[in-house]
Amino acid sequence: MDYEIITIGDELLIGQVIDTNSAWIARELERIGLRVIRKTCVGDSLVDITSSISTAFRRFDLVIMTGGLGPTKDDVTLKAICSHYRCGMHLSQAVLDDIERLFAETGRTMNELTRNQAMVPDRSLILRNLVGTAPGIWFEDDDSVLVSLPGVPAEMEWLMDNEVIPRLQKRFVRDTYIMHHTISVSGCTESALAIRLAGFEAELPASVKLAYLPQPGLIRLRLSVQTPMEFETKAISRKYLALLEKAVWARGSD
Repeated sequence: MDYEIITIGDELLIGQVIDTNSAWIARELERIGLRVIRKTCVGDSLVDITSSISTAFRRFDLVIMTGGLGPTKDDVTLKAICSHYRCGMHLSQAVLDDIERLFAETGRTMNELTRNQAMVPDRSLILRNLVGTAPGIWFEDDDSVLVSLPGVPAEMEWLMDNEVIPRLQKRFVRDTYIMHHTISVSGCTESALAIRLAGFEAELPASVKLAYLPQPGLIRLRLSVQTPMEFETKAISRKYLALLEKAVWARGSD
């Protein structure tokens, strides 16, 4: 299953804040067999966010968004979602109760802007955020799913672990199991290593992928195996990891 990640915020576009959310999401969903194909970064513009949603759904049936769910005027993600789905918003008493509980536990006074975070799109499934004030949103339309999450990494990760991933597994994931192995190689160029491993790569089955990850003075090779069954993935991983190591250390003329 392929999908797109949309991250939202001017601070991401200008480099003031480094986007770690999309990397975390991609890594965790890859473990359950969901593959990110495209990442899009959009500023705090209602028009641009709405357009990015529509464009993403022309490519994929699953779109995951982070950011723009705060209480200030520049947080317009929910308005963009409502614009895309042509729906209104309503006050969620369950979300308001969660926010009031959180503020009471921390001894803070809730203001009207924070109360507005209990406004959610009509027809959406609310993902309760028990560690922050902005809930997650799950929106299904025909065969497509939109997930909108807070940009705060700790809140995003909590919602992904407790709400999103279990639902994605039930909704999209069929039997699949993935393993990765990484070995590091030094003392040769990437092109020389590719020539050395050409025979190995030519014999790889569809369930096995090899990626080259070069950095100064070092090349990391990532061997990825994906099959429907855990025991099968482990057996294939052992076989091709041994073959890869043999091919890597079989010195030829570089």
